[in-house]
Amino acid sequence: MREPKQSYIPGFERVLSDAAELNTFTQGLRDESPRAVVLITMCALDRLLGKLLKIRLDTSDMNSKQKRDLDGALKNFTSKTALAQGLGLVGKTEAVSLIALNEIRNKFAHAWDASFETDKIFEACEKLPITFTDELEQSVDQLRYDKFRYTVGGLLRDVISRCSMLEETGEVLAFSDAQRLHRQHVRPW
Repeated sequence: MREPKQSYIPGFERVLSDAAELNTFTQGLRDESPRAVVLITMCALDRLLGKLLKIRLDTSDMNSKQKRDLDGALKNFTSKTALAQGLGLVGKTEAVSLIALNEIRNKFAHAWDASFETDKIFEACEKLPITFTDELEQSVDQLRYDKFRYTVGGLLRDVISRCSMLEETGEVLAFSDAQRLHRQHVRPW
């Protein structure tokens, strides 16, 4: 029996570190199903959030057991989000987005029939602080998928930038607020 063909998305074997890697990463998503996009992008965002926290947290005096315990405490996405917000690494609007995105991820990960057409995904997408100012003719599920893609794309860019700035200067860039986008002028990826 042959193994199914595995998709390879460049840059996913480690944490994304700059705009060029993000561009390569998102190019690899173009042929993926919405479920795959949700699961893959949220995995990348989870790893980036963990990287952001580890840059901020001083572990230089910790022994290996303490570092493993810290890793254990940072396994949960919502815990990472709460800690990142508490440390001033993400703002309130970004935390709201992260929690809603994680809710969408969980729906796709735990329900075989999840799609952007289902009510539970609709409810989670409505929590995303993004509004489109254009009037593109689209199906409701495509609109929800766009809300997900634009939100996660913006957060991936912001967290990558924040990691770089924090490593270089020890400072955190300004936080993102609710977005108002015109999709004809801004592509998600």
